[in-house]
Amino acid sequence: MTRLPITGASVATPALDEDELKRVLDGLGVSEFFDDREIHALYMKIAAVYGAWFSEQETRQVKPVAKAMLATAKGLLEAAKFLSGDETGFRTHVEIETTSAAARALARDQTVGSVAAGREKLRTFRKEAERISHACMAASRWMPV
Repeated sequence: MTRLPITGASVATPALDEDELKRVLDGLGVSEFFDDREIHALYMKIAAVYGAWFSEQETRQVKPVAKAMLATAKGLLEAAKFLSGDETGFRTHVEIETTSAAARALARDQTVGSVAAGREKLRTFRKEAERISHACMAASRWMPV
């Protein structure tokens, strides 16, 4: 089965709490060998084992990740297209009006301040959206399904 590489670390709290762990250790006749600090450390090691198991299960989920990457790529390209009303060439009235409305809305943001600055932000967004879209498409193709 195709798997994703594990990245990061997971910790999952066991279903039972530390008091239950103390009772289990007592039932095994070994509780006298552990103080509260050591029981907590043991509990956290068990949590790490749970987390590792969950991570291992998640590595089996290649198709949903590849599908999400492809959907992200398509969504970014679509957004870039709708915000391309300022570009030269043939543009639809939807692209022109969407770009104009977005630039006006951005101008109301105090950190942007003007329609011209809003249009510049949209141009920058389009470039980055296209770059990220292509990266997402490539990543989705590299994921063995």
